[in-house]
Amino acid sequence: MVRLLAIACCVGLLAGCSMLRLGYSQLDTIAAWRANEYFDLDAQQKDAFLQRFNRLHEWHRYEQLPDYAVFLAQTRTRLNKPLTREDVVWFVDGVKARYGTIVARGSDDAAALLLTVTPAQLDALRR
Repeated sequence: MVRLLAIACCVGLLAGCSMLRLGYSQLDTIAAWRANEYFDLDAQQKDAFLQRFNRLHEWHRYEQLPDYAVFLAQTRTRLNKPLTREDVVWFVDGVKARYGTIVARGSDDAAALLLTVTPAQLDALRR
């Protein structure tokens, strides 16, 4: 069961590479659209969001994607042998660590933008 779950996750990641590449290229547009959908951002907030997000996205593209490629190659290698509990723990820990890295990198910019949110925008978020 665990092996099937891990294989399904990795196959999904590897098979979706072309979709990921397409989506990744458009991530700034998608993220801005989602942020606006949640908060109904004004023009100044939209500009600030895009500037900050583009900086994070650029960092991610050059600093993190090479690490992701290594991580996925190591995952593929682990899947070529019988999967163990340690392999699953290694994979989950690796995903959590990479998630934590991007959250830590973007948290100051996110906090700065959230400080500009008005009470009316918070009401929009609640709805």
